[in-house]
Amino acid sequence: MFSVAVCDDEVIFAEHIAAICNNILKEHFKKEEAFSVHLFSNGHDLIAKHGNSIWYDIIFLDILMDQIDGITVAANIRKKDKNVKIVFLTSSIEFALKGYEVQAYQYLMKSFNESNERKQLEIIMDQIISEKNKGKWFFFKDGTGFRRISTDNILYFEISGRKTAIHTTNGKIILNEKLSEISKQLDKEQFIQCHQSYIVNFKYAVEIQRYKLFLTNEEMIPLSRKYWESVKTAFLKNVSTR
Repeated sequence: MFSVAVCDDEVIFAEHIAAICNNILKEHFKKEEAFSVHLFSNGHDLIAKHGNSIWYDIIFLDILMDQIDGITVAANIRKKDKNVKIVFLTSSIEFALKGYEVQAYQYLMKSFNESNERKQLEIIMDQIISEKNKGKWFFFKDGTGFRRISTDNILYFEISGRKTAIHTTNGKIILNEKLSEISKQLDKEQFIQCHQSYIVNFKYAVEIQRYKLFLTNEEMIPLSRKYWESVKTAFLKNVSTR
């Protein structure tokens, strides 16, 4: 699932941008269930949504909004997600420097010129979709065939009874594979076992305490004594290279 959020308190403009995004994504993905575009009229709702029920790939974010400004919204989002692409919507470049403090990916100037905006949006979205498609994949059996999921969308693996659950940014998938077999397919730089029942994606790890590991969505994963030293060493190394 490729997910886009548009956040602007000027509802007409937000709907305008969302409609263009929707048309571009239809051309890329063909099937509408492969993507989603969500509208927000204030930053508080976006902050509450992102990282909880969904993880967005791109966020188009107005800078000047009444309830909470876009820079503050972006700063809050960056606390739990260093990877989402944030594109600021603005009618002025005076806030450009502040935008780069929250790792703005790009700026889109407001104009209501659909032709011009579509060209800019196509360039931005083509780049991001291309980057995502170059990512690594995890393959698993599904009925009589196989499916794949981007490893960037996996939060962690968890033993669930006699099965294994993949917790992703878009929900949970249940597999009939053992955790030991799954681990053979994973990049050891990105994933690490922290407990006999858990393998975690370091991309979403933000804090470790003795025998606890916290994710960007505030979930707590148990960290067993057996894996404490290896996880601590790998976590510090991973954080230093972000």
